[in-house]
Amino acid sequence: MVTKIDWRRRSLPWFFFALCGWLAATTSHAQDERCEPYSLHADEGLERPADIGRRLLMLVDPGRQLEAKDVMALPSSAFTPVSSPISALTPDSTVWLRLCLQRAPQSPEHWILAVLPPYLSVVELARGTPAQHTVATQGAALPFSARELPYRGFAFSIDLPAEGSEMLHLRMESDWPAAADILVLQPGGMSRMISMEYLMYGLYLGMMLLAVVINIMFWTHLRDPVHLRYGLALACTAAFSLLVGGYGAQFLLPDSPGLILLLSNTTYAAAAAMFSLFMISAFRMRLYYRHLYRILCWLAAAFGLIALLTPFSRHFPSAEIADALALVLLPLLTFVSLHALFRHRSVRLYAIALLPLQLGVAITILRNTGLPIPIPLADHLPNIGAFIHLVLLNLLLARRAWRAQRGRMRAQDSALRTARRAETELEERVQARTRELNLSNARLQREITERMATEGRLSMALKSERDAQQMQRQFLSMISHEFRTPLAVIDAAAQGMADTLPADDENAPRAARIRRSVVRMIDVLENCLTEERLASAGARLQRTTEDLRTALWTRYGSGRSTPRIHLQLPAEPVPVHHDPQLLGIAVANLVDNALKYSPATEPVTVSLESGDGHAWITVSDRGDGVAEEDRPRIFEKYYRSPSALGRPGAGIGLHLCRELIRQHGGEIRLLPGEPGQGARFRLELPLADPEHH
Repeated sequence: MVTKIDWRRRSLPWFFFALCGWLAATTSHAQDERCEPYSLHADEGLERPADIGRRLLMLVDPGRQLEAKDVMALPSSAFTPVSSPISALTPDSTVWLRLCLQRAPQSPEHWILAVLPPYLSVVELARGTPAQHTVATQGAALPFSARELPYRGFAFSIDLPAEGSEMLHLRMESDWPAAADILVLQPGGMSRMISMEYLMYGLYLGMMLLAVVINIMFWTHLRDPVHLRYGLALACTAAFSLLVGGYGAQFLLPDSPGLILLLSNTTYAAAAAMFSLFMISAFRMRLYYRHLYRILCWLAAAFGLIALLTPFSRHFPSAEIADALALVLLPLLTFVSLHALFRHRSVRLYAIALLPLQLGVAITILRNTGLPIPIPLADHLPNIGAFIHLVLLNLLLARRAWRAQRGRMRAQDSALRTARRAETELEERVQARTRELNLSNARLQREITERMATEGRLSMALKSERDAQQMQRQFLSMISHEFRTPLAVIDAAAQGMADTLPADDENAPRAARIRRSVVRMIDVLENCLTEERLASAGARLQRTTEDLRTALWTRYGSGRSTPRIHLQLPAEPVPVHHDPQLLGIAVANLVDNALKYSPATEPVTVSLESGDGHAWITVSDRGDGVAEEDRPRIFEKYYRSPSALGRPGAGIGLHLCRELIRQHGGEIRLLPGEPGQGARFRLELPLADPEHH
C-alpha cells in the first residue's frame, strides 16, 4: 500500500514559523535602528560636551527588578526617547538609559562618559551583549575609592571601536528627586571641565566663607542678631553644598558614604532653620507679618529639631520630613519677598537680594520633579541666583553694618558732646559748691568753736552732776548707816518689850507694830541702796556659787522669818552662780509683797525647782491677786496699783527685783491666774556651770 504524502499540509507549519522568525528579526532590526548611534567627531568633547541629549532612550523600572542582561535584551521599542537632563529619578524607582555611540573617522578612540549630579546613590554602566557583558558601578552610596576617575561626579572610560557603534546602558538610582545630566567628553575636555568646576566652586565657597567671617565679625562688633543668623545660615549652606556637590566625599570622607548622607541631611535642615531665623530678623516679620512670623518660627523650630535628631537616629526620615517642610517654607519665603518688594520700602532691598536665590531653588525643585524649564541656562540658574544673592545680600548687610556703625559713631559723638556740656556744667557747679562749701566751712568753724565752748560747759556740768551723785550716794550710804543703828536699837527694844509683856497686855500689839515699821524702814533703805548700786557706773555683781536650798533655808526655813512662810525645797542640790546679797533682796521683795498683799492668816509658799539648766523660785500667796489691767505695768518703776494705794510701799520693789534677776541672766514672770486666787511670781535663773563648782 502506497501512502501519498500531502507536502503542502506538512510544510505549512514550518513556513509559518519561518515567516514569524523573519518578521521578528525584521521588526527587531527595525526597532534596534531606532537607537540611532551618535557619531563623535574629533572637535567634539574637547572644549564642550558632545550634544547627545536627543539620542537617549529611557526605561523606568518602578520595582527595581530588572538586571542589566534583561534590559540589554529588550527591544528599543520598550524605551522612551528623552533628552538630558533626565528628570524622572525618584527615590522608589530605577531609571535605565540606552545610548548608542560611534566615533567618526579621525576621531580619538578614548572617551569619558560623565554623570551628574554627585548625589545619585547608584550609577551603573553596562557594556556588551546580554550573554557577555561588563558592569561598572559607582555612586554616592559607595566609597569614593570605587570610582574609576577621581571626580566629584561619576565618570566612566569608554574605548570606542574604529568601525560600528557600541550600545551603552546606564542604571541610575537616587535617594532624592533629581535631574541627571549625561556628558560625553574627551580626556582633555574632562580635565578642563573639572578645573573650571573646581575653580568656580572654590571661588563660590571662598566667597561664602568670607561672608561668614565678615558677618560674624559684624555680629561681634555690633551685636545685631541678623548678622549672626545669616553667617550661620551661610556656614550650614556651604557645608551642605560641599557634601552634596561631591567635594566632601572626594576630599574629606572618601570611605564614609553613610556619614556623608547623614551630614548632608543635618546641614540641610540646619541651613533651612537658620535662613528662616534670618528672614524673621531681616524682614521684621514680627512687625510686618505677625501671623506668618509664628508659622516661620514653628518651621525654624521643626528644622532645628530635625537637625538635632538626625545624627542620633539612622532610621529617622529626616530627608523626607525636611523636603515636605521645604515645600511649605519656600513658597512662604517667596511670598514674603514679593510682598515686601512692593509694600515695605524699608526691607525692599533684602527682597531684591533674596529673590534670585529663591528663584534658583524653585527652578532646581521643578527640574528635579520632572517639569521642563524652557529657559536658557536653566541648569546654571541656581548657581547664578546664589551668586547674585551672595553679592547683593552681603553688600546690604555691609551697608546695614556701616549704618549701624555710623549711628553708633553719631551716638558716641552726641554722648561726647553731652558729656562735655555736662563736664562744663559740673565744673561750674563745683565752683559754686566750692564757694558755698567755703562759706559753710566758715559757719561750721564758728559752730565748732561755739560747740567746744558749750561742750566745756557741759563737761563741767556733767562733772558737777557726777560729783553731786557721788555725794548723794555717800549721803544715802551715811544716812542708811546712821538709820540702821537707831532702827536696830528700836527693833531690839520693841522685841525686848514684846518678850517681857504678857500676851494680854495692851502694849503687846504696839510692840509688834513698832517691829513691823522698823522692818519696813530697813527694807526701804535696802531697796534704795540696791538701786543706787545698780545705777552706779562700774557696778559689778559679787558672784559666788551656792546651793539655793541652803540660802532659802537659812532665811526662811522653819519659819525663821515668819511662821506664815511655807518653804518647799527639792532633794537634789540647786547650784547657782549669783550675788547672795542682791538675790536675797530680790527674793525678800517678792516674799514681803506676798505677806503684805495676802490676809494675815493665810500662808505664803516659797518653792524651789530645777531642770533643763535652770532653777525656778516661785512665790505664791492667797490674796486678791493682780488685776488684769495691772499685769502689763506691774514691773514698772514707781507704779502702784489703785487697789494698793492704802497700803505702804514705794513702787520700786518689783522693778528692782526684775533688774536684779536680769543682772543674773535670768527673768521674772507673773504667772497667769484668776483674780481672787492670789499672785504667783516665778524667778528663773541659770544653773551654775560645772567649772564654777
